[in-house]
Parts: sequence; C-alpha cells; structure tokens
Amino acid sequence: RPFFHQTTHNCEPTMKTDHILVPVDFSDNSLKAIDAALEMQKVFGGRVELLYVLEPLIVTFGEALPADLPNDLERVTSAEAEMERLRGRYALDLPLETSVLQGTAWDVVCEVAEKKNTGLIVITSHGYTGLKRFLLGSTAERIVRHAHCPVLVVKLPAEAKK
Repeated sequence: RPFFHQTTHNCEPTMKTDHILVPVDFSDNSLKAIDAALEMQKVFGGRVELLYVLEPLIVTFGEALPADLPNDLERVTSAEAEMERLRGRYALDLPLETSVLQGTAWDVVCEVAEKKNTGLIVITSHGYTGLKRFLLGSTAERIVRHAHCPVLVVKLPAEAKK
C-alpha cells in the first residue's frame, strides 16, 4: 500500500519542492522513509537525496581498541558502496542523489537541508522510549526541532521496531 495517497480531485498539489532529503542508516526502517519520499516526489516533484552521516567512533578512556576497527576511509568507502546499492534499487525513472558526510547526524542533516534549500526532510524514528531513548537520544526529534523546513517522520508499524 502506498505511503501517500493522492486524491483524484482536479487540483494541483499546494506543496512544491525542489529537494527532498532522506537521512538513511541502511536499516530496513530507513527504507520506509525512502519509499515515502519517492511517493511524495511523484506528487510534489523535485529531486530526492539520500544522506548517510558517518558519526565519529567513540572510544572511552582506557578502552582497548579492537585491531579490526575500520578507519575513516574504510567506513566512507563502505558507506558509499551501500549508497550505490540503494541507488540501484530505487533509481529507476526518478532522479536520485546520494551523499555520504561525516559528523553528528542531526546536525549534518539540518546543515545540508539549509544549504540546499530543502523543502522536506523524510525520516523514520526508531521509536525508542524510556531509558534507551534517554541514553541514545532521538536523532529524528533533534532534526524536527532544528530543521528549517518541514520534517515528515514516518511512523513504523510496531513489529518493525523490534
């Protein structure tokens, strides 16, 4: 079932955007945001950009580093390869861009959205609650609070959150 359903009224969509930004983390959940963005693109136009943000690896003081810890170049190369896989999966007839950047996810997403004059950000939420949400924070919530443009948070079915 499509995420977005356009009615058959004889009227033009009121929202137009040249750029829809979709932050992804390569999880099955983030694929739902891509699906939603592509449905919206069919109605409102514009181009869709998938954005993956490589967050810095955090190692606490005194913690031994694993020998197989990937360096930044390996992480970027791996992320770019994953983005190409997504582009191949989704970019049939519709324009689809991909970007891999480094930094704090919510901050980079908001910065890219502002620089590119994004009309809409489409993201999923992992749906964490309680202590897990307190400890991990909510990237989606921070994007909603700080983005200069509308943000569509795609709600996942309960079974998808597990």
